[in-house]
Amino acid sequence: MRALFFNQFGGVEQLQYGELPQPQITADQVLVAIKASGLNFADIYRLRGNYHIEPHTPYINGYEVQA
Repeated sequence: MRALFFNQFGGVEQLQYGELPQPQITADQVLVAIKASGLNFADIYRLRGNYHIEPHTPYINGYEVQA
């Protein structure tokens, strides 16, 4: 899958767009094909390390999406 992501906190220079492995889902999950994604202020906070951080990388941006 293609995604806008980052592996280190910082500024926009940390953003990368490229191929990542498709997530593995379980029986109680669904995988949604995203057609478009917005980059909003929560994504910028997250890029700076200030907002809802998962304990793994890569961090994939896109809190707002269109399926």
